[in-house]
Amino acid sequence: MAHEETATFQTRYHISASIILDSSLHIGSGETDTRSLDDTTEKSQVSTIVRDYRNKPYIPGSTLRGLLRDLMEHNQNITKDTIKALFGTGEENNECGGKLRFANAYFNETQSNLSKPDNEHILKEDQEDCQGLLLKKIDIKEYKRRHWDENRWSWIINGVAIDRCTGSAAEHRLFFYEAVPPGTVFTLGIEAIGLGEDDIELLFKTLSFLKKENNLILGRGQAVGFGKCHIGDDICLHGITDKNALHKWLENHSAAGLNSLPKLSAPGINTPLAQKNNTVTLHVTLKFNGPLLVNDPSSTYKNPKKNEAGLGHVYLSDHKNRIFLPGTSFKGAFRSQMERIVRTMGDRINGKVLSPQESSNLACYPSGEKELCCPDINKKDDIAEKLCLVCRICGGRGYRSPLMVSEFSAKEGKEGELRLQDFVAIDRFTGGVAGDKKFNALHREDPELTGSITLDCDRIDEPLLGLFFLTLRDLIEGDIAFGYGKTKGFGYCTAEVTLKEESNNMFPSQSLSEDEAWLAAAVPQVKELEKIIENTLTKEV
Repeated sequence: MAHEETATFQTRYHISASIILDSSLHIGSGETDTRSLDDTTEKSQVSTIVRDYRNKPYIPGSTLRGLLRDLMEHNQNITKDTIKALFGTGEENNECGGKLRFANAYFNETQSNLSKPDNEHILKEDQEDCQGLLLKKIDIKEYKRRHWDENRWSWIINGVAIDRCTGSAAEHRLFFYEAVPPGTVFTLGIEAIGLGEDDIELLFKTLSFLKKENNLILGRGQAVGFGKCHIGDDICLHGITDKNALHKWLENHSAAGLNSLPKLSAPGINTPLAQKNNTVTLHVTLKFNGPLLVNDPSSTYKNPKKNEAGLGHVYLSDHKNRIFLPGTSFKGAFRSQMERIVRTMGDRINGKVLSPQESSNLACYPSGEKELCCPDINKKDDIAEKLCLVCRICGGRGYRSPLMVSEFSAKEGKEGELRLQDFVAIDRFTGGVAGDKKFNALHREDPELTGSITLDCDRIDEPLLGLFFLTLRDLIEGDIAFGYGKTKGFGYCTAEVTLKEESNNMFPSQSLSEDEAWLAAAVPQVKELEKIIENTLTKEV
């Protein structure tokens, strides 16, 4: 009892909440797994995600702790002493632990099952497609879309790098990685010791900020739409705030664990944590005026009957089985157009067509030879020294992209008409049909997809905004194609672009598609861009 009288009482809280995925999530384990992903004997290397003892995915507590600390450090109203008290410090000869302890956010199977993704094949068994092909001839159940594994609660995403010189898939740049599908729910747990009322209010303001769209992004591929999630509305506070409550809790022998702490009223939050961030978000609607196909290899199949057609190419669909355009596909095409623009400007300024070596400082060739690629970035000063103009906007090795895009998905009724198109190769010598060269493609005709582009203006030099504006203009006018078969008429569209934030002096008008005043306002940046290109070429010579 003497020890109890002299001991200093510390408040103890437990905060729980749900983390709900809005897009696929990949938090890598750093390991790869060898798997067979088709009906051949060939094996593929798949980058795996972190898993718990149940072989289910989870979000490491260190990831969540780092995210919350970063948010608070970027808020000018929060002092360094407050951050040090909450999270601790690893400063040499001044190490101390923090008041917050983050548990791993584990997979919530019950809640995740409520929004379980539709992982059947796009064409269900016994369904008749638009061309009258009866799929009941094939046991469609054998095909798992995206190689979905319910026991591991993950699917496999594939990607390929495009060679900037040839325009085709780069050799040895096909990759596969595991991902947790949208709709998955994880349970977050934070333990807090010795917090005052102001600290609790600050923590709840931060969690309230993470309830909003695009404020909580985790894992791989953040610049291309992966890892988007949000905190649910079920934030719950339990705790002990005085000695009497502690004695009462200890006397309850049936109580077990931090969840049995008395439930407390959460502080009322009128405004979430304010973030000073000079970003611009554009809402983009892509209106395709023809077929669209981003190929999903896991949905294709070969018919065992020699004279019966299978499916050679099938469009990629999301967790709701609707067509969508991945952020990787959008950003890759957007970046390629940006590279064409800056190289064309370089040719005009230089008075001749530049060689790849001469133009690599304007726009490098990421999948090309080593001397044509931008090097790894290890410090901030390397950005202007070593990165080409395009990598400064779209990101490079060791440098996170200031330009972030979302996935582009179709709303109900905007998926477009389902079509199956047959193709055949022509023998260049005989002029007849080349043997065994017939194939088909299942796609959507005239879909309408919506998504967003976010630009961090604090991390881009103002002249480079001119390059972004020119590329955005080409997107609006329909000069950028997406997905498979650009030489066959696939993937062409126009765009409608509107500004999400009204108060931004970069764009004089709200709708960029209808009013080109914003482009006229960008003329000074374009002029400055021309000077940078000229200086870069002169420096190289």
